[in-house]
Amino acid sequence: MIKIIYLFCDNFPKSEKFIFIPQLRRAAISISNLAEGYSRKSTADRKRFYEIARSSLVELDTQIALNFT
Repeated sequence: MIKIIYLFCDNFPKSEKFIFIPQLRRAAISISNLAEGYSRKSTADRKRFYEIARSSLVELDTQIALNFT
């Protein structure tokens, strides 16, 4: 997923270099919270990491939709 977003961003115009591209990349990296959350022992910790990852995914989806529709 992260690699796909990075490759996707490589095709954007240079004008998006400082705002949109970093935002997309941060959200993609944040989705990796799924892996970190999976390693947590308590259910509450896992749930928190899963919620962060889900929020990042929604952000990523929204940003793409706003910029490409």
